[in-house]
Amino acid sequence: AALDALSNKKAALLANHGVVALGEDMKEALKVAEIVEKSAKIYLLANTFGEVHELSEEDVEIMRKMYSEEYGQTNP
Repeated sequence: AALDALSNKKAALLANHGVVALGEDMKEALKVAEIVEKSAKIYLLANTFGEVHELSEEDVEIMRKMYSEEYGQTNP
């Protein structure tokens, strides 16, 4: 079931278990897990204020690129 849920993705939520996150190494897998957790928190908070609107595929790709290249980076 986890493999089916993952398909070509790097993370999947498993009912009553939590998140499974993948990466090229442990650092990337942890980053993926942190992004999933942060996204879940944002969704829950947004849902308390009313209807939540899904992002377009284009917006999802923009966010995916930003997170994969910049998320967690510190500026010198």
